[in-house]
Amino acid sequence: MDPIADFVRARYPDGFVGMKVDAGTVVVYRLAPYGPAVDKAVRERFPAARVRFVDSTTDEAELQARADQIAAGGDSGY
Repeated sequence: MDPIADFVRARYPDGFVGMKVDAGTVVVYRLAPYGPAVDKAVRERFPAARVRFVDSTTDEAELQARADQIAAGGDSGY
């Protein structure tokens, strides 16, 4: 896994939603209430990294549950 994702997931397990790399920039998705703390911690730990932070309203566990339900062919609930 990515060191930034591992770091955020370990320090803020309830606030981490996910991450991706987009054109060399790490995009960290986190729940809004954790935003300032996550942003500060990542910038301090990885000062040279190009990082963008995005608020999410859905946590990682809920997103995974939805993905699992869709993969299993169940009702997506939409």
